[in-house]
Amino acid sequence: MDERLRQAARAAVERGLDFLESVVAPNGSWPCWRYDNTGLVGARHREYPPFAAALGSLALDACHHPGARALVARTREFIRSRMQYPGVWSYPSLPPSVDDTAICALAVGPHPWLRMGSLWGRNLDVLLAHRDGDGRFVLWMPGDDWPRGLDNEVDAVVNANVLAYMGDHAETQAAQRWIEAVVAERREADASPYYIEPVDLHFALARASRFRDGILGELRPTLASRILERLGADGGFGDPMRTAQALSALDMLAFDLDEGVLGAVVGRLIEAQRRDGSWRPCVAWKEPPGWADWVAANEGPLHVLPPRGFASEAMTTAFCIEAMQRSLR
Repeated sequence: MDERLRQAARAAVERGLDFLESVVAPNGSWPCWRYDNTGLVGARHREYPPFAAALGSLALDACHHPGARALVARTREFIRSRMQYPGVWSYPSLPPSVDDTAICALAVGPHPWLRMGSLWGRNLDVLLAHRDGDGRFVLWMPGDDWPRGLDNEVDAVVNANVLAYMGDHAETQAAQRWIEAVVAERREADASPYYIEPVDLHFALARASRFRDGILGELRPTLASRILERLGADGGFGDPMRTAQALSALDMLAFDLDEGVLGAVVGRLIEAQRRDGSWRPCVAWKEPPGWADWVAANEGPLHVLPPRGFASEAMTTAFCIEAMQRSLR
């Protein structure tokens, strides 16, 4: 990138960090919005899940700005305060989940209940207990009050996040082989009931490779190729969050973008930044169709809503900061 664009990217990072400083609470919690649909229209409800804070903190790990380091430090304290024995996390008012646990464990830093280097954390046995008959990780860690008839589904992004935390072990081989088949056969959309776009899985796998060597095998070139297929003529990979995640994923996969393409993508992100330094909220995950089916069967069709969508301008902003910081290396 030319120096003019590099300066603009640095300024965008500064504005983004100023925005995050204004919305991340003093206790380190990150705001997230729950909508009654994935179009993010109509009424919305503010929540402060540790999952959103952990995703934002992991994104800011790429930024060595003092403001980013301070945000990460207080975010980790919040995530640690929400940990349940023996090292699991949950979304507010829901049972613990494999996804919350894997992402929060990655973000929180050293703790005696968690995996540290070669040390087997207490929560790993809990995670391993929540696999299906094919060795793939399910989402929920349900208790006795789990609603009867509601499926505990398998999601490829969730499995990629578990791989980022657990790494390459005999116990994760089945999940790895399944994900490899999903990508090779272009089944990303069908294999991810809780997430939205194929790049969600591609980014999760690239992030996993950042934490654990050896889990992608020969998948790196395929992942890079899949991501590049999404590049539009406008320099974007979809919405601002997916554009940022695609750019970061390519960097984590050690793929060198053409300078002209890199400049176009970074320019697109800079143009999308809002006056307050944020980027708009983009739907990050959703409830699967199975939830609506269960509600219709058990509570009647009048209770059915479209799958609810979850979004956060704070999370989107953190992903955009990560992407631009990586582009400046």
